[in-house]
Amino acid sequence: MSDITDFSRSLWRRERCEARNCEPRKGVSTSRWGIRPGIGRSAYHRLVTTIDEAQRRATHLMGRHLPGWSFGFDHARSRIGCCHHAERRITLSRNLVGHLSVDEVDQVVLHEIAHALAGPKVGHGPAWRRRARALGYTGQRTMPVPEARQQARWRASCPRGHEYLRHRRPSRQSFCGPCMKQGDSFELDWQDQRANG
Repeated sequence: MSDITDFSRSLWRRERCEARNCEPRKGVSTSRWGIRPGIGRSAYHRLVTTIDEAQRRATHLMGRHLPGWSFGFDHARSRIGCCHHAERRITLSRNLVGHLSVDEVDQVVLHEIAHALAGPKVGHGPAWRRRARALGYTGQRTMPVPEARQQARWRASCPRGHEYLRHRRPSRQSFCGPCMKQGDSFELDWQDQRANG
């Protein structure tokens, strides 16, 4: 698509958002239209609000690039997508997909399709990067989702300020990794954020 088409689409989205008076509050999306930094040239992306829409987009992309594989949702809280090679299945997080734009959902699915095509032991190496670029993936190795950090229940920090967040309380003794590399061993004391307000 040309830059003129992208610009006019961006302008149309902005005008529609302003006409509907749906400027999102800081950190909260109040409608299907909102401002999201990230993938794409336009700062205005339509937010995915339904699981069904994400499923339609994922199955469409997988049908084009990865026939014979299945799609589903999982309950992951710290990652958005996953490629299960043994089951020939790609999953997205039911908890986080609603916080993504349509473009971001497409990019996550392309990321996982690249994993499926590159093979199970490739990781994010050169072979994966070649496959991802060929599919049209434009993102990085990982995509930060602030909502995942907000949902974490357990928090710990060391005296030097390194912060750790977990969804489940660690069952073993934990130490600060960066501090241990410098010769100090600070044990982490996990605090329940729900109990602290």
